[in-house]
Amino acid sequence: MSRNFQYLPTELLLAIFNYVDVRNMIEYQQVCKSWLYPARIKLYFNLVISTNAALHKAIYSFQVNRHLAKHLSLDSIESFQEYAPGPDPKKLLVYCSNIRSVSSAGTTMDAQVLEVLACLRSHCLSKLQRIPTAFANFSEYIKCAYKCRKSLTEVYLDHDKIDNALISTVKQFPELVSLACCSQRFPTTICCARIEVLGRDQRTGK
Repeated sequence: MSRNFQYLPTELLLAIFNYVDVRNMIEYQQVCKSWLYPARIKLYFNLVISTNAALHKAIYSFQVNRHLAKHLSLDSIESFQEYAPGPDPKKLLVYCSNIRSVSSAGTTMDAQVLEVLACLRSHCLSKLQRIPTAFANFSEYIKCAYKCRKSLTEVYLDHDKIDNALISTVKQFPELVSLACCSQRFPTTICCARIEVLGRDQRTGK
């Protein structure tokens, strides 16, 4: 390898790695010392965990690289099922001290991930900005959202369950930049208007 490529700035390497398949990052970590850190950042930045084996590996790796992951997707983890015990997803989330968003695939997984998040201590969720939405279990979603209220930037509400008491809690989300309302029966525009009315009523006391 050319000596010039061994001493590229980290910022430039990260920009280059955006165009490279993440599966190559394991190999790139071994190219030279200056490539190690940016390759690890790229490798762990956006994690998709879909098997028990991957979960085991992530839990082990994150004891060292815990600060690198920013986005985590848990897709169809077998260990959520009672009949297939495996590694505890809570361990991974405890290690992910810098995590910004957690997502999952499917309504069932959304609810299960929310249950895991609800069991964690608040300091483990101090930087979490986005969590899965599970309208089939709206109460669990709101419970988890309120627990993460100091850092969440978006919240989803169920149109059929909105009231002034619920709207008043939105004021306790200091970083909130997006408030959406979903319903199978009403268009989003009508739901948003309803939120504005409730918010105005709450502020004016009318």
